[in-house]
Amino acid sequence: MAKEKRTLQTVVGEGTYGVWTNILRRLVPGGCTPRIAPMVVAMLQHATLVAREQLEGDLAANSVAQSLLSASELYNVDEVRLEIGDVTE
Repeated sequence: MAKEKRTLQTVVGEGTYGVWTNILRRLVPGGCTPRIAPMVVAMLQHATLVAREQLEGDLAANSVAQSLLSASELYNVDEVRLEIGDVTE
């Protein structure tokens, strides 16, 4: 059985995720990485805020929301990559 891909869509919803991916598809081919990086950071920050709002419910141990919350408390880039690297690929 194939492992289901973890995405930010499970946290922010289909509409928001769809807008984000459309923006990135349009900007990335000719885009400048320094201009795209702040946008991606803002997306991750927004997703983390939404995940915090979901704390009122039970978060699964390996959920994207739980991984975002754990990563937001880390300072080591390698540890962050281990926590959410599969989500940001």
